[in-house]
Amino acid sequence: MEYIEFDWWKFILFMILIGLFLAGIDRLMRKVFKVEKRKSFSHNHLNEQHKKWDWTLRIVVFSLMVVSLFINVSRDMSDSWYLAPWTLIFLLIFLSEGLRAFMEWKHASNRRQYVYTISMMGVYIIFLVAVLIIINSKGFEVWFY
Repeated sequence: MEYIEFDWWKFILFMILIGLFLAGIDRLMRKVFKVEKRKSFSHNHLNEQHKKWDWTLRIVVFSLMVVSLFINVSRDMSDSWYLAPWTLIFLLIFLSEGLRAFMEWKHASNRRQYVYTISMMGVYIIFLVAVLIIINSKGFEVWFY
């Protein structure tokens, strides 16, 4: 088997550029929709109902991840891609942000907040699909090996 060296510095630079790009898009979208910046890495629940639904959603997806762990150990992952951990994590993010947008539409004082949330979810989905295409193509090998 041939050993191919991975260029970590290229990967780290790529991840920094991704972070800067997404931060720039976030800042631009906040200015366009005139919404305040959320606290980073916090849940920011709008009310108790949102908090209850969000935690229920997280517990259900986490339980699915635990069950999928036992199922995936005995099967080929390509047979059950829908039970793969990354699929469930993306599902959690999509559902959690969808719930946030719904709650902002119903309860937020700034009505543009939910449009911002949906727009950013769209940006992240497009960006994620692009990165997955790069990883699954020869582009990943060309850039980082």
